[in-house]
Amino acid sequence: MKPLSQKLRIFSIFNALFLAITLCSSVAHGEETAKFKEIEKDDAFSVRVYEPLVLVSVALDNPEGKSNKSFMKLFKYISKGNDKRQKIAMTTPVFVDKGKEKKEMYFVMPATHVKEGSPAPLDKSLKITKQAEKVFAVYTYKGGSTKVANDAGEKKLRDWLVKKKLKIIGEPIVASYDSPFKPRFLHKNEVIVEIEPSAELKKKAQK
Repeated sequence: MKPLSQKLRIFSIFNALFLAITLCSSVAHGEETAKFKEIEKDDAFSVRVYEPLVLVSVALDNPEGKSNKSFMKLFKYISKGNDKRQKIAMTTPVFVDKGKEKKEMYFVMPATHVKEGSPAPLDKSLKITKQAEKVFAVYTYKGGSTKVANDAGEKKLRDWLVKKKLKIIGEPIVASYDSPFKPRFLHKNEVIVEIEPSAELKKKAQK
């Protein structure tokens, strides 16, 4: 009979493999992406106006590391874990808000949900919110979405915003786009933060 510790290790490996397969099948086939209008571009930096979004979120189970449990709660919701037993298409990116006040993971609902609404989650730890149109500054980079990489990206973005004299009005968010089966060095990640648009950016947004 296998010791309990060995059984737990086997279960953890199986759970990680299941998560990887889930991600691979759900994030690697050209899903709908959160819609935005890019109004400024400067190498790896950009400014975007995001259209209204419907988001389903859950608190991070492990704010300083991998949050497999949080991801699976959200994935169960779009896999008929809602009051309508409705299967909802996976979208990109997966957002992780790692601000001081809240640490949450978000799935973006398909654009049709902005008008039609989303079914209520069966898991009461999940919440659905509607985000109004907002302006975000973005730093895009390749590689693993690690704490070191995200912190470095945040610093670069903050420095760029100081240079551009743009005011930050939100907490940093990490956006991840790729399946774990894709080579890590090819992964697309972003650090984004809400900003107060300048008069010039407002004009660009209206064009």
